Amino acid sequence: MALGPEWLLERLGQKPGPSRYRVAFSGGLDSTVLLHLMASVRDQLAVPVDAVHVDHGLHPNSGEWARQCEAVCYQLGIPCKKIEVDARSLEGEGPEAAAREARYRAFVNGLESGTALLTAHHEDDQAETHLLQMLRGAGPRGLAAMPERRPLGRGWLVRPLLTIPRS
Repeated sequence: MALGPEWLLERLGQKPGPSRYRVAFSGGLDSTVLLHLMASVRDQLAVPVDAVHVDHGLHPNSGEWARQCEAVCYQLGIPCKKIEVDARSLEGEGPEAAAREARYRAFVNGLESGTALLTAHHEDDQAETHLLQMLRGAGPRGLAAMPERRPLGRGWLVRPLLTIPRS
C-alpha cells in the first residue's frame, strides 16, 4: 500500500485508541508531510488532531519559523500550540542533545492523558539511530533503535512513518 490516507489510517488503527493525536511539527519536510497526512484523515478519526511546535530559540530566525508553522496549521485547520524552551546546552552536553532534551521535556509536560504524540521519524532516521548505537557499543535494547510506539509521560510517542524511506 502506498503512503497516503488509507495507509496512515491502517497504521494508526492500534487499539486502544488515543484520546487525541498531536503532531510534533518542526516545519521541516518530514513533519510537514505527516501534518498533511493527518489533516487528510482527521474527519475519519474519532478524536481531535492538533499540532505542537517547539521553539528552541537557538537561531535568530526561530520566531519566524514558529510563525510559519502556525500559518501552515491555520491553513490546514489544525490547532497549533507553540512552546518556547531554553535549549542551551550544559557543560559537556552537545547542542543537539540539549535541544532534544528540552523538546521532549516540553512534549511530556504538555501531554494530556491518552494523547498520542506523532513524530515524523522515518526509515532513514531509524537506520542512522541504529548505526550510532552500534558505534557506541550498545546492547540489544540500544541496537533495536527507535520503537514505533512507546509510553511518553501520560500518553504515547508514536512514529507512524518509521517504516517509510525519506525519499
